[in-house]
Amino acid sequence: MVYTSMDLLSICVYSISGFLGVFGNGILLLAIKFRSPSSWKFVPFKQVTTSVYLGPCTLISGFTCHIFHAVLVGCILEFVPNSFNQVASFFTNDSPDEVRNALRLLHPEHDQFEEYVIEGHVDIQPRLLARFLQAYMLGPIIPLCIIVFIVRLKVLNKIKSKEDVMTDKTKEMHKSLVKVLTLQASLPILFLASVITFILVKRQIFDSPFLEHSIFWYVSFMPALTPYITLCNVTPFR
Repeated sequence: MVYTSMDLLSICVYSISGFLGVFGNGILLLAIKFRSPSSWKFVPFKQVTTSVYLGPCTLISGFTCHIFHAVLVGCILEFVPNSFNQVASFFTNDSPDEVRNALRLLHPEHDQFEEYVIEGHVDIQPRLLARFLQAYMLGPIIPLCIIVFIVRLKVLNKIKSKEDVMTDKTKEMHKSLVKVLTLQASLPILFLASVITFILVKRQIFDSPFLEHSIFWYVSFMPALTPYITLCNVTPFR
């Protein structure tokens, strides 16, 4: 296979975003471990939760079982919503040969379709599930961005109305927290950029290899930027 310049650029973009994400999250884990104030580490609570572990982890230590369990719960919470979308998409794809032939008709100037793995839909209109999945991925993003800034404005107004009874330190802490939450919640704007690019390409409003390759570039930087927002704006981690 001969890689085009856009293929190489995509590899570079994904490599950079992946490295930034792994490095930033690694630094954030160290900051949480060694720079967190003591008041963040323990929360008094009258009720107690007890976990009983069985299996290979018990051969190491109870703490190891606890860590594995916490990681497993996090993976399940992250995986279940996305797995529905992924599994459902398997039942909407047309055969690779049909998609390949449709691409040849749409882009006769491309001569490398035989060298790529190709999956997708020739036409989603007759497929109700495919249309539902597309609406599920594209629909919520704009209302979500609007809600984020509405809630941000309400929180700032609430802080302003109570600033007479708040110390300067408390006000600064709340403003810093609002800033972090706003930046974190604004990251879906990158997803919105991917959605807009997808629509431009799908509707053939603009037709270029750059747009075709860049659909997922923006999304790849969402998890990469998240740890840096916390590191730069949470005072103990700076």
